[in-house]
Amino acid sequence: MPNNEQAKKRMRQNVVCRLRNRARKAQIRTYGRKIQAALEKGDIADAEASYVTFQKKVDKAAKVHTIHANAAARRKSRMVSTINKAKAAAK
Repeated sequence: MPNNEQAKKRMRQNVVCRLRNRARKAQIRTYGRKIQAALEKGDIADAEASYVTFQKKVDKAAKVHTIHANAAARRKSRMVSTINKAKAAAK
Protein backbone atom coordinates (compact mmCIF):
# COMPACT_ATOMS: atom_id res chain seq x y z
CA MET A 1 0.00 0.00 0.00
CA PRO A 2 1.18 3.53 -0.71
CA ASN A 3 2.57 5.49 2.20
CA ASN A 4 2.35 9.08 0.98
CA GLU A 5 -0.23 11.22 -0.80
CA GLN A 6 1.64 11.20 -4.09
CA ALA A 7 1.73 7.42 -4.20
CA LYS A 8 -1.96 7.21 -3.26
CA LYS A 9 -2.93 9.56 -6.08
CA ARG A 10 -0.74 7.68 -8.55
CA MET A 11 -2.44 4.44 -7.55
CA ARG A 12 -5.88 5.98 -8.21
CA GLN A 13 -4.69 7.28 -11.58
CA ASN A 14 -3.30 3.88 -12.52
CA VAL A 15 -6.67 2.23 -11.94
CA VAL A 16 -8.45 4.69 -14.25
CA CYS A 17 -5.73 4.45 -16.88
CA ARG A 18 -5.71 0.65 -16.78
CA LEU A 19 -9.48 0.50 -17.33
CA ARG A 20 -9.26 2.98 -20.18
CA ASN A 21 -6.47 0.97 -21.83
CA ARG A 22 -8.40 -2.28 -21.45
CA ALA A 23 -11.43 -0.69 -23.12
CA ARG A 24 -9.33 0.55 -26.04
CA LYS A 25 -7.73 -2.85 -26.55
CA ALA A 26 -11.12 -4.54 -26.37
CA GLN A 27 -12.46 -2.22 -29.07
CA ILE A 28 -9.52 -3.04 -31.31
CA ARG A 29 -10.14 -6.77 -30.88
CA THR A 30 -13.88 -6.31 -31.49
CA TYR A 31 -13.38 -4.50 -34.79
CA GLY A 32 -10.77 -7.06 -35.81
CA ARG A 33 -13.33 -9.81 -35.23
CA LYS A 34 -15.95 -7.86 -37.19
CA ILE A 35 -13.59 -7.68 -40.16
CA GLN A 36 -12.82 -11.39 -39.95
CA ALA A 37 -16.51 -12.27 -39.72
CA ALA A 38 -17.31 -10.11 -42.75
CA LEU A 39 -14.53 -11.76 -44.74
CA GLU A 40 -15.77 -15.23 -43.80
CA LYS A 41 -19.21 -14.27 -45.12
CA GLY A 42 -17.59 -12.93 -48.27
CA ASP A 43 -18.76 -9.37 -47.64
CA ILE A 44 -15.64 -7.44 -48.63
CA ALA A 45 -17.38 -4.05 -48.68
CA ASP A 46 -18.46 -4.50 -45.06
CA ALA A 47 -14.94 -5.58 -44.12
CA GLU A 48 -13.47 -2.47 -45.70
CA ALA A 49 -15.99 -0.26 -43.90
CA SER A 50 -15.10 -1.91 -40.59
CA TYR A 51 -11.41 -1.51 -41.39
CA VAL A 52 -11.76 2.28 -41.43
CA THR A 53 -13.01 2.25 -37.84
CA PHE A 54 -10.43 -0.40 -36.89
CA GLN A 55 -7.66 1.81 -38.26
CA LYS A 56 -8.88 4.84 -36.30
CA LYS A 57 -9.05 2.84 -33.07
CA VAL A 58 -5.56 1.39 -33.57
CA ASP A 59 -4.05 4.77 -34.42
CA LYS A 60 -5.64 6.37 -31.37
CA ALA A 61 -4.38 3.58 -29.12
CA ALA A 62 -0.86 4.04 -30.48
CA LYS A 63 -1.04 7.81 -30.12
CA VAL A 64 -1.88 7.62 -26.41
CA HIS A 65 0.64 4.79 -25.84
CA THR A 66 -1.87 2.07 -25.06
CA ILE A 67 -0.08 -0.07 -27.64
CA HIS A 68 3.32 0.44 -29.24
CA ALA A 69 3.43 2.31 -32.55
CA ASN A 70 5.07 -0.63 -34.31
CA ALA A 71 2.40 -2.98 -32.97
CA ALA A 72 -0.26 -0.66 -34.38
CA ALA A 73 1.44 -0.61 -37.77
CA ARG A 74 1.76 -4.38 -37.72
CA ARG A 75 -1.92 -4.90 -36.91
CA LYS A 76 -3.05 -2.54 -39.67
CA SER A 77 -0.69 -4.11 -42.19
CA ARG A 78 -1.84 -7.63 -41.42
CA MET A 79 -5.49 -6.64 -41.62
CA VAL A 80 -5.03 -4.89 -44.97
CA SER A 81 -3.19 -7.88 -46.40
CA THR A 82 -5.99 -10.17 -45.22
CA ILE A 83 -8.58 -7.95 -46.90
CA ASN A 84 -6.51 -7.79 -50.09
CA LYS A 85 -6.17 -11.58 -50.17
CA ALA A 86 -9.94 -11.92 -49.85
CA LYS A 87 -10.41 -9.43 -52.69
CA ALA A 88 -8.00 -11.38 -54.90
CA ALA A 89 -9.74 -14.65 -54.10
CA ALA A 90 -13.13 -13.14 -54.91
CA LYS A 91 -12.02 -12.12 -58.38
